[in-house]
Amino acid sequence: MRTTTLLRTSAAVRTAPFLAAGCAYFFFVSIQPSLNFLGLDWPTRAVTFSLSSTLPPVYALTAAVACFEGHRLRKLRTWGIGPARSEPAIAARSLLAILGVFAVAVSAVPVVTLITTGSGIDGYALAALALPLVNIAGYALLGYSVGRRINALYAAPALAVSVQLLVGTSVSYLPYWPRHISGIVEPVGFGETFEPVVFLTTTAATVAVGLAVALICLPTARRTVAVAAALSIAAVGFLVPYRITANWSFSAPTVAGLADTTCAGTAPKVCLPTVAGVDAAALQTRVSGVLTTLANAGAIPQVPTSVVEIKGAAKGERSSSAAFWRVNLIGAANGNEKDLAFALTMQSVNWFCSNPSWETMHYSTYWAMKKSGVDDRYLKWLRSEPEFKTAQEPQLTAEVGRVLKLPAAQQKSWYQDKIMQACAGSTMKFRPTAAG
Repeated sequence: MRTTTLLRTSAAVRTAPFLAAGCAYFFFVSIQPSLNFLGLDWPTRAVTFSLSSTLPPVYALTAAVACFEGHRLRKLRTWGIGPARSEPAIAARSLLAILGVFAVAVSAVPVVTLITTGSGIDGYALAALALPLVNIAGYALLGYSVGRRINALYAAPALAVSVQLLVGTSVSYLPYWPRHISGIVEPVGFGETFEPVVFLTTTAATVAVGLAVALICLPTARRTVAVAAALSIAAVGFLVPYRITANWSFSAPTVAGLADTTCAGTAPKVCLPTVAGVDAAALQTRVSGVLTTLANAGAIPQVPTSVVEIKGAAKGERSSSAAFWRVNLIGAANGNEKDLAFALTMQSVNWFCSNPSWETMHYSTYWAMKKSGVDDRYLKWLRSEPEFKTAQEPQLTAEVGRVLKLPAAQQKSWYQDKIMQACAGSTMKFRPTAAG
């Protein structure tokens, strides 16, 4: 089959205008309004975010169009015209046309997103983009094989609806493993990419089903062997990713801390992503001043040795400790001094235990906010919290006002007691030993 004939007759080429319209709709309606919330430029985040909502309909259409193509070639008896025209060769050319059209369709929205956000492209982003391309090949093979055996008038709509429902709804129910093997690509955070095993779990089931159905539907002299091989491939394709993902949480595992960072100072060392464009040395001076005030007041046991931006930290740096803090430095650095003091003071109280009683923790937090001079900001924030009752505010301010009149040693002792009360029954990470 000549290339010109293929392009003129392929069902995939005829769907291209509709795919272009669909991609434009998804970008302008679903993706573009959310771009302001993406945060810092990270190509893999932009790619995975734009793929997360577009893949189910693309997979469904791939299977349906391939089904029509398989049915069309069977009705034409194309491979029976001459001995040189074998079915595998003809099918491969037809499937390549489908893969080409849908590869462009699935890549279009991520590429436009990268251009709009001003993000570059790197190997991590290309690897994330390769995930749906592998699945498209699996669905194309599945659709073609079904169309080779069953009338596409019935099979194609059934395939499209089935794929859309199976893939699209896999993200909305428990357990979590179906979403991880369905071919969905989830958004990753700044400085993150998927662990290598995710590339196996995301594509294995789709490719296995495509191969299995092809073995069953395509003509062969050894039917029993083909069916046995198909069942084996399908079983392995499902069981291997299932065993891997059975205990995964909502999100697939990622590798973090891949973005370039800029650091300044030593006590503490302040680090944040280079792309943020923040003067790290000036920020370190501001951070050091707030932390020294908190340490002198006894709100923290020591000035931490490192303070890093919460976005882009490596996995070993995900949890804060007495010596290592993760804070939203970029948001605070772009605001005034009170924004930075509020963020650091909030962090100074939050890391003592994993699940404190916030009714009790409000007292120690408000006292620390008084010491750093941002108590008005804290009260404003509390009033916006639905679980905080307005009637509690007079009691909170009166109690902390009383404590502030006590000697410094008694204030520190009261603060430590409140922390321990709030963390009673919770896992204690660090004890609030007073400084000085």
